[in-house]
Parts: sequence; structure tokens; C-alpha cells
Amino acid sequence: MNASPLIEIRQLVTRFGEHTVLNGVDLDLYAGEIKVVMGPSGCGKSTLLRCLNRLVEPTSGLIRFRGQDITAPGTDVRALRQSIGFVFQQFALYRHLTVLDNVSLGLRKLRGLRRAEAEQKALQELDRLEMAGHRDKYPAQLSGGQKQRVAIARALAMDPAVVVFDEPTSALDPVMSREVAALINRLHDEGVTMLCVTHDLVLAQNIADAVIFLDQGRVLRRTASRASPGTTPTHACVRSSGVTGTRRDRVAVLRGRFAGTVAAARDRVEANPGADAHGQPHGFLGRRARVLSGLEPPALAARAH
Repeated sequence: MNASPLIEIRQLVTRFGEHTVLNGVDLDLYAGEIKVVMGPSGCGKSTLLRCLNRLVEPTSGLIRFRGQDITAPGTDVRALRQSIGFVFQQFALYRHLTVLDNVSLGLRKLRGLRRAEAEQKALQELDRLEMAGHRDKYPAQLSGGQKQRVAIARALAMDPAVVVFDEPTSALDPVMSREVAALINRLHDEGVTMLCVTHDLVLAQNIADAVIFLDQGRVLRRTASRASPGTTPTHACVRSSGVTGTRRDRVAVLRGRFAGTVAAARDRVEANPGADAHGQPHGFLGRRARVLSGLEPPALAARAH
């Protein structure tokens, strides 16, 4: 990887009125890396992503993209948003446009490409994601997984430096979720840099090079990246954290990393079984801690989630 991070966040604070959503967040994302952000609902994960392309304006702190402070006055926000592709939680496809038009629209309106050129580029990305055969369909005719692929193709069509995913599997069934995980891994192997927010532990275990856990707007815990700055990104380096081998090896590494965070939550839950790790009745880490500590059956936790 390059010595300097592609995205560098320092002491990021975001407030809405008197409510502090992000409270001093630090994060580095290197080229070729997949970083996953996890945490309980309302901890600021989606707000963090939206700050990256100025959909939400930070209150204070620093965000550098390719070495430039993107929070500074005079930043070209339209150019920034072309360089940081955003895949929204509910896909945000235009219902009255076909798949091809959804993907090519940004190329025509923002890049100024002629329709034929835009459609050719859009078809390349749709074919890359095995969706070219659905080019003339409308979003209502697609499954959830197919909509997700179209949304990813739309982001990739702009040739972004980074793609960010906001809960990419939240609206999908387990089979579709596995397909999205496989797709993200394939994009990673092609060198795409990604930042992903998710509640899905299985997805995180299968795709992440590094994970950070947010709680109440702060970084509660972070895992070390699987590739250190200054190294050349390779499949073995980026995907295995120094442990070469199969996907099972990589999952085992992340399971161990997750266990440390969940163990801290479990200790607090065992002291107060009626609440989660933060003293609240329904918390992300709390439910999983209750399961691991034997205080709650997995099926009950799944229904609660």
C-alpha cells in the first residue's frame, strides 16, 4: 500500500443541534483496502459515510482525500462525489428509469458524455456485475440483489477512487447477502478500495481487511489492517493479515478479533442481564454478548434484531 492513506479522518465531530453524533472519530483508509465500520444503531456509522462526500457537513475535524482537506471552503463537492462512489442502503434507483438509464445518467449529466458513450460505459459496468441482460428492465422488475448490483454498477461507472456501502445486505435475504459478499470480494481482488458500514457479522468476517467499532460516536475498538502501509497490495497481503490460506483461515482471524470486543460487552451484560453492554435494553453488542455468554438463545437474539 501507499505510505499515505487515501482517506484520512482526524477528530471528526458532527452535531445536530445539541446531539453529538460523531465525537472525535479517527480513521485511515488505504488504497486497495476494505474497511468495515460496525456498531449499534444510532452510533454514527451512516453519518460518518455521509461526511465523506459532504452529504452531511461535519461540525469540526479534518477529512483528507488524496491529501486534500475536503472540508475546506471552496472544495468542489461535485467532483468529490464523483471520486467517492456511494451505494445507498435502499439503493436509491430512479423507479421511472431503466437499469441502463439509471447507470448512465450520472455519466451524461456530470461527465457530459454523449448518450452513446455513456450507455457503452454503463453496459461495461453492468456486464462486469452480470446485469447486462437486465438493461431494459425497471427497478420494480428486479430482485433486491439485482437492485444492489445496479446501484454498485452506477457507482463504479464514475470510476471512483473509493466506493462506500451503507448497510449493503440490510434489505437482502441470506442467499442474496452471500452473493453481495462474493461480489465485494471480487471487486476487492480487482483493486477497488471500499468502506462498508454493516450490522452483518458474517459479511464483515468475509470481506474485511480491518474493522472499527463505533459506540456513541466514538471508536470503541479497531482491528489492525491486514496490510501495513508501505507494502504492495497483493491478494495474500491484503486479504490475510499475515495469515495465508483459505477463506476459512481469514474468517478465523476475524472471529478472534471480534471476540475481544464482544467479550468486553459480555462482562457488562453478565453484571446486568436485563440491559445491553451500554445499559440499554436493545443494543447491537449486548445481544451478541448475551448469546456468547449463554444468557440468550441465538434464535431469540435473531428475532430481537
